[in-house]
Amino acid sequence: MDDLLLNPNTRLQLKGLLREPPHAILLSGPTGSGKTALAQAMASALLDLPDTQALENYPYYTFLEPKNNVIPIESIRKLQQFLQLRTPGRAAVRRIAIVAGVDKLTTEGQNAFLKTLEEPPADTVLILTAGTLETVLPTIQSRATVVRVLPISQAAAQEHYFTQGFTEAVIRQAWSLSQGQAGLLNDLLTEAEEHELVEYVAQAKSLLGSSVFERLTHVDDYSKDKQALELLLASLSRIAQTAMEQAALQDKTATLKRWHSIATHLDRARAAAKRNANSKLLLTDLMLNL
Repeated sequence: MDDLLLNPNTRLQLKGLLREPPHAILLSGPTGSGKTALAQAMASALLDLPDTQALENYPYYTFLEPKNNVIPIESIRKLQQFLQLRTPGRAAVRRIAIVAGVDKLTTEGQNAFLKTLEEPPADTVLILTAGTLETVLPTIQSRATVVRVLPISQAAAQEHYFTQGFTEAVIRQAWSLSQGQAGLLNDLLTEAEEHELVEYVAQAKSLLGSSVFERLTHVDDYSKDKQALELLLASLSRIAQTAMEQAALQDKTATLKRWHSIATHLDRARAAAKRNANSKLLLTDLMLNL
């Protein structure tokens, strides 16, 4: 846990929970905040394992994550069967279940999972993650200790990654693109491909460097997938914000105005997407104005 880059307030709260673990912990933070890595690090610490890789061979550990952006109720039923198994030993915590994306449970799945939270096994800690608490039932939130995975400061990022050989300029750009979300920041710097936002940042950069005609050829692809559209718009917004900050630092007025215009169009597109506007129309308008 000590080697993870965390916001000081988040770290302080987690240290207390590791000393006296509750039966359920809910890590809340936006995509890219590093919730899954943090959940796995907590699991290995609570089970007194040497590292997160040891979780793979630990018999009383399980990990659930969404498939096609949903965790089906069948997965919760399998989890409930897993929790009925008896665990040997005398350690206070002998079993960990991570549910990555509890906000992706169907309402039926959340109601079924609620029963598990109400009567959890004494030897078990459930670690849940959620990108947003808005779609998590209040009854689930009330039965777990909520920890908000807060963004890290640019100064903390510089201190952490400078010793690993990254230049100040590279760290600053990655921090700006990630908006301080530790998981995405790390993946951007190490060029890891695991994080979905890394892929969409690359796609967003490609679109920005393409001609209007080339951008328009991608409208159909993104308009058919709501999640892909959200990730693309978020990635484009991150790039626009970073570009505006750099233009302001370099006192490039014309460049700043251009990126401000792009950012304005992106804000409108994201607002329209939240209202469930016609995806094809909003994307066509956006691609014409990038």
